[in-house]
Amino acid sequence: MCEKILKAPVNKYFDTTPSGWILNRFSKDLTVVDNEFSNNIYNTLECFLSLVFTLYVACLTSAWILLALPVVISVVTIYTKYYIRCYRDLVRMDSIYNSPVITHLGETISGATTIRAYRNQDYYLN
Repeated sequence: MCEKILKAPVNKYFDTTPSGWILNRFSKDLTVVDNEFSNNIYNTLECFLSLVFTLYVACLTSAWILLALPVVISVVTIYTKYYIRCYRDLVRMDSIYNSPVITHLGETISGATTIRAYRNQDYYLN
């Protein structure tokens, strides 16, 4: 991810994207990798094995379940595609909502000498 950002054309990406969006995206992605990735792998494996064994027992009990299985798989696939689109939109809206705060913080830190020069520290502390 970092390599792609660093190799992006300067006038195309960094000039059009606020620095708060970039920092917010990096921090969220690293948080996901650090905190949630191992738990998600474990939960996915557990759910998959539970599904396989449940279907195995159900098919041993009644062979009619094999006829309904393609319909269920297609319905789940359709809902999954819809869910992924909605989830991406929600994550994008969350990033856009949080980016002004991070952008303001970054600009305040980079402009700290100017703020001190005009003695406006009290305005930014409140």
